[in-house]
Amino acid sequence: MSRTDAESSIAAIVLAAGRSTRMDCGNKLLADIDGKPMLHRTLSAIEGISLQQVVVVTGFQSNQIKESISQYPVGIVHNPHYRQGLSTSLRAGILSLADSVSAAIVFLADMPDLTADVTQRLVYAHLNSASKICIPVFCARRGNPILWPRQFFGDLVSIRGDVGGRHLVRKFSRQVQEVPVQSNSIFNDIDTSQDLRLHCIRRLHAVKPLDSHENRRC
Repeated sequence: MSRTDAESSIAAIVLAAGRSTRMDCGNKLLADIDGKPMLHRTLSAIEGISLQQVVVVTGFQSNQIKESISQYPVGIVHNPHYRQGLSTSLRAGILSLADSVSAAIVFLADMPDLTADVTQRLVYAHLNSASKICIPVFCARRGNPILWPRQFFGDLVSIRGDVGGRHLVRKFSRQVQEVPVQSNSIFNDIDTSQDLRLHCIRRLHAVKPLDSHENRRC
């Protein structure tokens, strides 16, 4: 298999089913950030990357989410069990992937600062260490998204409750590849209305996420 073929056998799963229970403005993924819904900004971290599949898992306000991203070349998977927690969306996304997919990068939809550079670094890491769980790292701290090789798909679909795959990272710690990235955007998720307000203020004043050149204390 060529490098190009290997790269294009990777999929992306965007978990966009949550109920935004800590927000006072409705569905946070539809909240406006500089003229674009938050979810659009998260999807920008995938644009331009050669991937076999991109799947957006919906749940809460599924029709609104689907309409919002209708211009994107992505597959939509509705998770009717989204109220039972994050693991149900992860399972729905994994089970929707083609048999030829070699790995899946799992994105949280509420991380609008992510860039395609982070995604590309995970892809390259997988091409060089195909059996490794690839996790982005900035200043010695791990973040999201995480790339999971197919060999872990069975473990991912067996998860229950409102959790993701972090306990699997601990369980398979010897099979983890840390991938250095250049920005703290891998930590910047938006959970509350206060998070959203602070994020919009930061963007208004053009305060960028830290990169490794700006944070000399890393």
